[in-house]
Amino acid sequence: VTKSKTPEISGKILDINSLGAFIKTPGDFLIDEKVEISFNLFDGDVRATGVIVWRAVSAVTHPRGVGVKFTQIEKDSKRRLKEILSRLRKQKRETLTDAS
Repeated sequence: VTKSKTPEISGKILDINSLGAFIKTPGDFLIDEKVEISFNLFDGDVRATGVIVWRAVSAVTHPRGVGVKFTQIEKDSKRRLKEILSRLRKQKRETLTDAS
């Protein structure tokens, strides 16, 4: 996660869909702050811009982090994100089937 004109801040994506993500991060962000996000999953690089829509500051009730709404994703990144989400859904179904 990169704030506008600031150094890169690392984080861990705990939840993601085509509209946004929750990112566990120690970084301090403000609601409505614009950010740039880049990550690699299953050998697919994704870059997006987004805006912080909510924050979790207490690690007691929820991991500290931010909810990001994607505002712009380049065409190639959008395609890769769609492939990543499909693969994650498939893995989840296989895990649920194995647990039965």
